[in-house]
Amino acid sequence: GRTVKRDHFTGNPFGGTSSSESRRMNISLNNLFQGKMIKNGEEKKIDLFYLNFTTAHNFIADSLKWNDLQSSLRASASRDLDFSFTATHSFYKPTSRGTGRRNEYMWENGFEMPRLVNFQLNARLHLAPPANKDKQNAGADSTLIADSLQVPDITVDPITEGLRNFSLPWDLTTNFTYSLDKNDINNTRKRFDMNLAARLEITRNWRIQYSAAFNLLDWDVNYQSFNIYRDLHCWEMSLSWGPNPRGYSFFTFEIHVKEQALRDMKLTKSSGG
Repeated sequence: GRTVKRDHFTGNPFGGTSSSESRRMNISLNNLFQGKMIKNGEEKKIDLFYLNFTTAHNFIADSLKWNDLQSSLRASASRDLDFSFTATHSFYKPTSRGTGRRNEYMWENGFEMPRLVNFQLNARLHLAPPANKDKQNAGADSTLIADSLQVPDITVDPITEGLRNFSLPWDLTTNFTYSLDKNDINNTRKRFDMNLAARLEITRNWRIQYSAAFNLLDWDVNYQSFNIYRDLHCWEMSLSWGPNPRGYSFFTFEIHVKEQALRDMKLTKSSGG
């Protein structure tokens, strides 16, 4: 008298037969906006931004048949600047507690747009000095001429020439994130953070790096650290220092051999002992 159900398609790469009814429609609208540039009579097509929308409808649900509307926008102005935006909208009004959804459309008592539940905006900016190829080529050419002649040019001031070719390689990357959470209409939560990473090469052997995370709404430093690196030929030195608030500052100093097999030969000192 015991009934045993067996599915002929169990173990199939495409899955077995569903044991429950399902009638669902997924809807997506994907947009790619493009532009055309004409330079020197030549036409070039560029991608401006992507704008996508997705939602779904459950035909056999007894209520709340529509999923939230998910929106996303992504654009890249250049290799050094891009941003993205995501948002969630609900077609239903919130419950009496101000959270969740009740089975009543936003526009039932008059026209009203879908309710914003949350959104997040991200932006990235990268800055670095442009590469001066002409100066590099000129320096290489003058070096070749001097080497071939083996005669110093007394008309050139070595200090002035050195300052003219002097450069400090550096780069800076910042990431901004702004988010808004309205899942609870009585308690809207906001965040506006910035992450920063910077690098400066003072000389060929000295390098300084800085990284930090900031809360821009409260103008507070969540985290920061400095790293100083020195190339010592066969050895290398690094100093990490994190002057952070709320009692979790640290420092680490280390000198070790470069050779991978001998990296255990080192001298270390840290705030932890």
